[in-house]
Amino acid sequence: MKLKLFVLFGLLVGLISCNKSNEYVAIVDLHNAKAAFVGNQTCVGCHQKEVKDWEHSHHAKAMLEVNEANVLADFNNAQLVRNGQTHKMFKKNDAFYVITDGPNGTMQEFQVKYTFGYHPIQQYLVEFEQGRLQVLSLTWDVVKKEWYYMSDEVYKNLSIDHGNWLHWTNQAYNWNSMCAECHTTNLKKNYNPETDSYKTTWSQLSVNCEACHGPAEFHLKWTADKEMDIANYGFVKKFKNSDNKSQIETCVRCHSRRSIYGDYDYNWEHTHEQMAIATVGFPNYHSDGQIKEEDFEIGSFSQSKMHEKGVKCTDCHNVHSGKVKFQDNQLCTQCHLPTQYDSEKHHHHDKNKPGASCVDCHMPGQYFMGRHFRRDHSLRIPRPDISKVTNSPNACNSCHKDKSVDWAVEKTSLWYGTKTKDHYGFTFHKAELQDPSAIDELKIIINDEQKPIIVRQTAMDVLRLNYPEQSQPILNPFLTNKKTALRYQSVFNSKIDNTNSSQLLALLKDPIKGIRSTAAIKIAENKSFLTAAYQSAYDKAIKEYLAILTYNSDFPDAKLNLGNYYLSQNDSKKAENYYLKTINQDKELTQAYYNLAYLYNNTNKKSEAISVLETYLQNNPKNSYAYFDIGLLIAEYGDYKKAVVYLEKAKNNVTPNDRIILNLAKIYDYLGNKKQAENYFNQLVQNFPLIQEYYVELFQFYIKNKNTIKAKQTAVKILQKFPDFAERDLLENFINSEFPSSSNP
Repeated sequence: MKLKLFVLFGLLVGLISCNKSNEYVAIVDLHNAKAAFVGNQTCVGCHQKEVKDWEHSHHAKAMLEVNEANVLADFNNAQLVRNGQTHKMFKKNDAFYVITDGPNGTMQEFQVKYTFGYHPIQQYLVEFEQGRLQVLSLTWDVVKKEWYYMSDEVYKNLSIDHGNWLHWTNQAYNWNSMCAECHTTNLKKNYNPETDSYKTTWSQLSVNCEACHGPAEFHLKWTADKEMDIANYGFVKKFKNSDNKSQIETCVRCHSRRSIYGDYDYNWEHTHEQMAIATVGFPNYHSDGQIKEEDFEIGSFSQSKMHEKGVKCTDCHNVHSGKVKFQDNQLCTQCHLPTQYDSEKHHHHDKNKPGASCVDCHMPGQYFMGRHFRRDHSLRIPRPDISKVTNSPNACNSCHKDKSVDWAVEKTSLWYGTKTKDHYGFTFHKAELQDPSAIDELKIIINDEQKPIIVRQTAMDVLRLNYPEQSQPILNPFLTNKKTALRYQSVFNSKIDNTNSSQLLALLKDPIKGIRSTAAIKIAENKSFLTAAYQSAYDKAIKEYLAILTYNSDFPDAKLNLGNYYLSQNDSKKAENYYLKTINQDKELTQAYYNLAYLYNNTNKKSEAISVLETYLQNNPKNSYAYFDIGLLIAEYGDYKKAVVYLEKAKNNVTPNDRIILNLAKIYDYLGNKKQAENYFNQLVQNFPLIQEYYVELFQFYIKNKNTIKAKQTAVKILQKFPDFAERDLLENFINSEFPSSSNP
């Protein structure tokens, strides 16, 4: 058996001024000097309006200490009954408490230490041992003024108990790693993987002025002596007259799905020095790029025509309050002619109905965290014709839920005509179905300089995920692309071989951390390509890669990737250790089980490999692919009767299932159940009539079992269906030969 190894390698990602006078000869280089954080109170004297706007913002209330003023929820002996358990929220000795399901599933008392968020929901943090803060699943709905249990509404189709990674006491709800960076200022996570503990620190709670502008120590020095020769008023980040690129690079650290490389450093000049931004494909987005899971705005906005035209966050939002500048269509008619677009002729809805609102059609949204409505920032034209093909949502049917997609297609065609442009969503959907015609279409998207870069990056991901054998020649030219995002994505999706080894080696010296560290792990997979000239660069880059994984090793994915790295270096002991730690933390992370089974299988520990997969099936009994894999492994181990049990369970729930049926047919033949074997061989040719191999397998089965009549019949079918069959002469001779009659099996 060839167990498939699941690899997640990759990343989960000076200013000079002229002297103004001879008196000042020293130039302050902000990118080499580390300014200190000085706190919000230093800003009020000069920036009263900005601070006042900020004080009423969600940023200002992102995380606060618990007191009567900050807590919005009802802690006056409130109760919530669920699953036979009564959760209680109350006050004691001027402190706030809950009784809820704890780490072992029993009801326990916890003191609430911090509020988390402000509107439309407010969450609460409690302290655990080893420096952990955990976000309670008990959540206050500010609008409805009621308690709800978030897991029940977020994971409606799952049963989340205390042993699940998604339970509030486990890593998925851990504040230190999942939330803290974007709810505090100047966060230092300080996770120690050896002790599995945190010593997390911050300068201030919530998102204050310095969270965006950076540490203000040098700015204060400039305000005290404005003749000082210092760039940008003493800040590393430039905001005055900033364009949309620089604004996004400021906001992206929180307003995106991303994998971070370490604690945020304001001296970094490029996003890929700090993080890898998620692309806009599966599983976080629909095929056409609409939000499916939380994307925190920038992934969506980066796809939009508005972004491509230079629209900035601050064109719509007050930068300090975070609020939109206008609550109605005036927000859009700042740029779009109201007589043309804010009219019934354009939107075809009564002006007092929701359909007349620009954002309802062009920024539909959905609820996250159970009850938090967020709008899709891709600012797209409603396309129910895409929905019909890809099953993605559309703005029309999000309001008109009683109508069909066909109705929406008919209406939009009537209003706006049927000449709609093609869309990358069609191609991504075809690729998800592994339609071969999508390969050339993906190549066109990847090379199209008119497409948003994040869409081109996504096309690279889609290509590699669905067509790994065909992807490398298309990706190789981008390994030297000038655009950092495209260069990174091509490295991330590449596998080192003879066609690209020189480019990947050169990228070990790339100025961007995310690129050189990703190149290093690609080379680590096959170090035969590493030359002496690049050994030093490789050593530095792989060290950066391992530091990134170590920083993130409180997450199971990082532990998994550490296991993968050590497996690639033939260090089975360390690889096994990290895989076991991964499984212990997240019992549903499929890749960890498979990779550990792969390790055992390739170190002559087949019984251990089988045990690992059986343990996985105990936790994930509905994964039919796992039944298939364990069945093959057990068959290789020689227990064919047991293998049949697993393969039969997999057969009806895996698509396509031809390889399962083929293995079952061969095993039944070996076990002497000729009737069942023949049945499965015939199923293959009936269900997959264009695959020559299965006719040959059926023919060989009849030959082996001396049934010459059926063997001849099958040989005739082979020649009829496959006229170019390579051994046609042999089959013709067999058909025309005389044999003793037989009716077996």
